Amino acid sequence: MSRAEHECYDAIIEAVGQNYYVFAQVHLPTIVSHKTQGQNWQGAFSHINRKSVDFVLCDKNYISPKLVIELDDKSHQEEDRKIRDEELERILSEAGIPILRLENHGSFTSMAIQKQIQGIVAPDRS
Repeated sequence: MSRAEHECYDAIIEAVGQNYYVFAQVHLPTIVSHKTQGQNWQGAFSHINRKSVDFVLCDKNYISPKLVIELDDKSHQEEDRKIRDEELERILSEAGIPILRLENHGSFTSMAIQKQIQGIVAPDRS
């Protein structure tokens, strides 16, 4: 993990660690199924296998993904990265998994992250 990713991870844990498990650097096949009826599953797996996300929040009961968090730095302004990000968002949208993009401005506050996460998902109290 980069220093920025580690600092972001710590802020996420502080913000929502009591409600969610937080996993870092997760490959897409771990959270998104590549097996769809009538689809070339090997091609689909190959397509998502080359992609990963920075963080995944999972509920503590079933360890199912509730939110993907991507930490965006300057590299996300490059054209090839924009294309990758759009494809990642499409894949996650089809899987029904919301995504939160955090800008890397050099520091992270758990309160700000908590508010952004709460705006997207509510903690599972079951």
